[in-house]
Amino acid sequence: MSAAELVRATRVRHRLTQGELAHRCATSQAQISRVERGDISPSVDTLARILGAMGERLGLSATPGPFGNQTESDARRDMALSAGERVGPGCGPETMRSRPSARDVPDVAEAPLRPLELLAALIAHEVEFVVIGGYSLAAHG
Repeated sequence: MSAAELVRATRVRHRLTQGELAHRCATSQAQISRVERGDISPSVDTLARILGAMGERLGLSATPGPFGNQTESDARRDMALSAGERVGPGCGPETMRSRPSARDVPDVAEAPLRPLELLAALIAHEVEFVVIGGYSLAAHG
Protein backbone atom coordinates (compact mmCIF):
# COMPACT_ATOMS: atom_id res chain seq x y z
CA MET A 1 0.00 0.00 0.00
CA SER A 2 1.38 3.40 -0.94
CA ALA A 3 1.49 6.40 1.40
CA ALA A 4 -1.27 7.98 -0.70
CA GLU A 5 -3.53 4.93 -0.33
CA LEU A 6 -2.77 4.68 3.39
CA VAL A 7 -3.66 8.32 4.11
CA ARG A 8 -6.84 8.20 2.05
CA ALA A 9 -8.03 4.84 3.46
CA THR A 10 -7.34 5.96 7.03
CA ARG A 11 -9.06 9.32 6.51
CA VAL A 12 -12.13 7.66 4.98
CA ARG A 13 -12.24 5.07 7.79
CA HIS A 14 -12.24 7.92 10.33
CA ARG A 15 -14.99 9.69 8.32
CA LEU A 16 -12.96 12.87 7.95
CA THR A 17 -12.94 15.25 5.01
CA GLN A 18 -9.64 16.38 3.54
CA GLY A 19 -10.34 19.80 5.05
CA GLU A 20 -10.90 18.39 8.53
CA LEU A 21 -7.71 16.35 8.33
CA ALA A 22 -5.81 19.38 7.04
CA HIS A 23 -7.05 21.44 10.01
CA ARG A 24 -5.86 18.75 12.44
CA CYS A 25 -2.46 18.68 10.69
CA ALA A 26 -2.16 22.49 10.51
CA THR A 27 -1.79 22.34 6.74
CA SER A 28 -3.97 23.02 3.74
CA GLN A 29 -6.64 20.82 2.19
CA ALA A 30 -4.70 21.10 -1.09
CA GLN A 31 -1.63 19.59 0.58
CA ILE A 32 -3.65 16.61 1.89
CA SER A 33 -5.15 16.21 -1.59
CA ARG A 34 -1.67 16.15 -3.18
CA VAL A 35 -0.57 13.45 -0.72
CA GLU A 36 -3.69 11.35 -1.39
CA ARG A 37 -3.30 11.65 -5.17
CA GLY A 38 0.32 10.58 -4.93
CA ASP A 39 1.52 13.86 -6.41
CA ILE A 40 3.92 14.19 -3.49
CA SER A 41 5.49 11.48 -1.38
CA PRO A 42 5.53 12.52 2.28
CA SER A 43 8.54 11.79 4.46
CA VAL A 44 8.14 9.13 7.13
CA ASP A 45 7.89 11.88 9.76
CA THR A 46 5.16 13.71 7.81
CA LEU A 47 3.24 10.48 7.22
CA ALA A 48 3.46 9.66 10.94
CA ARG A 49 2.22 13.17 11.79
CA ILE A 50 -0.76 12.88 9.38
CA LEU A 51 -1.71 9.48 10.78
CA GLY A 52 -1.18 10.74 14.34
CA ALA A 53 -3.70 13.49 13.67
CA MET A 54 -6.23 10.71 13.15
CA GLY A 55 -5.21 8.82 16.30
CA GLU A 56 -3.17 6.25 14.37
CA ARG A 57 0.46 5.22 14.71
CA LEU A 58 2.71 4.45 11.76
CA GLY A 59 4.45 1.10 12.14
CA LEU A 60 7.48 0.30 10.01
CA SER A 61 9.40 -2.92 9.77
CA ALA A 62 12.02 -4.50 7.59
CA THR A 63 11.72 -8.04 6.30
CA PRO A 64 14.36 -10.07 4.53
CA GLY A 65 14.15 -9.84 0.79
CA PRO A 66 13.96 -12.84 -1.51
CA PHE A 67 17.72 -12.78 -2.09
CA GLY A 68 19.01 -12.68 1.49
CA ASN A 69 21.81 -10.14 1.89
CA GLN A 70 22.37 -9.82 -1.87
CA THR A 71 21.28 -7.07 -4.17
CA GLU A 72 18.80 -8.10 -6.83
CA SER A 73 21.39 -7.54 -9.59
CA ASP A 74 23.94 -9.75 -7.77
CA ALA A 75 21.31 -12.46 -7.29
CA ARG A 76 20.34 -12.33 -10.98
CA ARG A 77 24.03 -12.58 -11.94
CA ASP A 78 24.48 -15.60 -9.67
CA MET A 79 21.34 -17.29 -11.00
CA ALA A 80 22.83 -17.08 -14.50
CA LEU A 81 25.73 -19.29 -13.35
CA SER A 82 25.60 -23.03 -13.83
CA ALA A 83 25.25 -25.28 -10.80
CA GLY A 84 28.92 -26.20 -11.11
CA GLU A 85 29.92 -22.54 -11.05
CA ARG A 86 27.75 -21.85 -8.01
CA VAL A 87 28.59 -24.87 -5.89
CA GLY A 88 31.83 -26.20 -7.41
CA PRO A 89 35.13 -26.57 -5.56
CA GLY A 90 36.63 -23.36 -4.27
CA CYS A 91 33.30 -21.88 -3.23
CA GLY A 92 34.64 -20.24 -0.07
CA PRO A 93 33.80 -16.67 0.97
CA GLU A 94 36.46 -15.18 -1.30
CA THR A 95 34.89 -16.65 -4.45
CA MET A 96 31.30 -16.04 -3.41
CA ARG A 97 31.87 -12.28 -3.62
CA SER A 98 32.48 -12.25 -7.36
CA ARG A 99 31.56 -14.31 -10.37
CA PRO A 100 34.21 -16.95 -10.98
CA SER A 101 35.89 -17.04 -14.35
CA ALA A 102 35.77 -20.15 -16.51
CA ARG A 103 39.35 -21.08 -15.56
CA ASP A 104 38.42 -21.05 -11.83
CA VAL A 105 35.62 -23.58 -12.23
CA PRO A 106 36.35 -27.16 -13.22
CA ASP A 107 34.39 -28.67 -16.06
CA VAL A 108 31.46 -30.32 -14.31
CA ALA A 109 31.44 -33.14 -16.85
CA GLU A 110 35.07 -33.97 -15.94
CA ALA A 111 34.62 -33.76 -12.16
CA PRO A 112 33.38 -36.89 -10.41
CA LEU A 113 30.04 -36.46 -8.67
CA ARG A 114 30.60 -36.26 -4.89
CA PRO A 115 27.15 -35.95 -3.29
CA LEU A 116 28.42 -35.51 0.28
CA GLU A 117 30.70 -32.63 -0.77
CA LEU A 118 27.80 -31.04 -2.64
CA LEU A 119 25.56 -31.32 0.42
CA ALA A 120 28.30 -29.95 2.68
CA ALA A 121 28.73 -26.94 0.36
CA LEU A 122 24.98 -26.27 0.35
CA ILE A 123 24.86 -26.45 4.14
CA ALA A 124 27.97 -24.28 4.53
CA HIS A 125 26.41 -21.57 2.38
CA GLU A 126 23.03 -21.86 4.13
CA VAL A 127 21.24 -22.82 0.92
CA GLU A 128 17.77 -24.28 1.41
CA PHE A 129 17.40 -27.56 -0.46
CA VAL A 130 15.51 -30.84 -0.61
CA VAL A 131 17.37 -34.07 -1.19
CA ILE A 132 15.69 -36.61 -3.50
CA GLY A 133 16.58 -39.64 -5.56
CA GLY A 134 20.19 -40.82 -5.77
CA TYR A 135 21.48 -37.96 -3.61
CA SER A 136 19.15 -39.05 -0.84
CA LEU A 137 20.49 -42.61 -1.01
CA ALA A 138 24.08 -41.37 -0.95
CA ALA A 139 23.43 -39.04 1.98
CA HIS A 140 21.58 -41.58 4.09
CA GLY A 141 23.70 -44.61 3.16
